[in-house]
Amino acid sequence: MIVSFRAFFERKYEQFLEKRIQSRPSVTLTQNCIFIFPGLIGAFYFALVALMFVTAINYKNNLLFSFSCLLVSVFITTIAFTYKNLSGLTIKPGNCEPIFEGQKATIKVDLSVLSGSPKQGISIGFSSENAYQVNQVGSSSSALLSCLAAKRGLLIVPRFTLFSHYPLGLLRCWTWVKLDFKVLVYPKPHFKPFKMFSNINGDDLEYSEVTQLKKGQTADDFYGFKTYQPGDSLKHVAWRQYAKTGQLLTKEFSSVLGISHFLEWDSLMGIGVEDRLQILCGWVLTAHDDAIEYGLILPDQKISVGSGESHKKICLEALALYGVKKSSFTAGYRNGK
Repeated sequence: MIVSFRAFFERKYEQFLEKRIQSRPSVTLTQNCIFIFPGLIGAFYFALVALMFVTAINYKNNLLFSFSCLLVSVFITTIAFTYKNLSGLTIKPGNCEPIFEGQKATIKVDLSVLSGSPKQGISIGFSSENAYQVNQVGSSSSALLSCLAAKRGLLIVPRFTLFSHYPLGLLRCWTWVKLDFKVLVYPKPHFKPFKMFSNINGDDLEYSEVTQLKKGQTADDFYGFKTYQPGDSLKHVAWRQYAKTGQLLTKEFSSVLGISHFLEWDSLMGIGVEDRLQILCGWVLTAHDDAIEYGLILPDQKISVGSGESHKKICLEALALYGVKKSSFTAGYRNGK
């Protein structure tokens, strides 16, 4: 009976929050979304004041009666200060780097106060038990949340809570916030040897053939140096030049293959959709690490041959969003600090 009543209450509470707490690009807290209720210490405080008040009336003790009224006024004043500590706080989504399926996303939430005094003792989290503590929120502060991506696609960050017991710990002031920002979740990579590449002549190459050709490069294939760019393979960094000059350079080689390589969806026939995406993800990462120029062919998209960090991100994004609607909620989450 008690369990069913609790489930009924929680369901009604969730429906209430869904109607009242809407998803927004940013939120500034006002009286419409701030809740206040005495905490455990506040309940003991109120019981003590009530006991003192009854005792004062029973024994006609004016000093005790006056002291009880003073404590009541402190409690009422604390309500105003507790509310003011959250009111006017602005919450915005921060940056979150893409992650792979099964990893935890570290979500940055920006907190700021546009006007008024700084906010004190703010806690933020998906639950009260696992909350990130921000001691003071001024013109610019941030908090970190941890969210587990259970599936690839777009991880829509679920509703989280902010709460505070400032200033005396008698009252708990809290709110729920849902922001409009999503985290890109790549498929979990499955590192399986390349089944085949397709070149411009329509021939197929096993990955072992590609690596053998790459290993067959000689000194004549060396083209020159270029300034190192983020994303260049560390295998091609000219470390000797760096030791001599202190300048970070990357070696360039002329292509000995003379062909364009594509990672093909159709080369993985007889395998499920998610398994194909995981294998293609592993192929993209392997080709990038081995500095092989590659393209990607999916049923609904073809990405031309390229290389580098930006090309890798384009291919991984295509794999992550394959068959996923932009509005879909594609991942679960787990509370974390």
